[in-house]
Amino acid sequence: MDEIAKQKVKVLRGEKLVRTKGTIDEWSKQDDYATEFASSIGNSDVYSVRGYDESFRIMTYSEEGGSLA
Repeated sequence: MDEIAKQKVKVLRGEKLVRTKGTIDEWSKQDDYATEFASSIGNSDVYSVRGYDESFRIMTYSEEGGSLA
């Protein structure tokens, strides 16, 4: 991803809401899904999206080695 695209993503990123827990996979039971902030994307920060109600739209955002992940 080029630097211009990264800057566009950062403009959309609002307030940090929470960090996910990478606890869901193909062997997960239904109870695992009920764990607060369980995810299949690993550990990632969750943000509101500027211009949208956070109860409607959120986004994950993380960087690894200077690249968006």
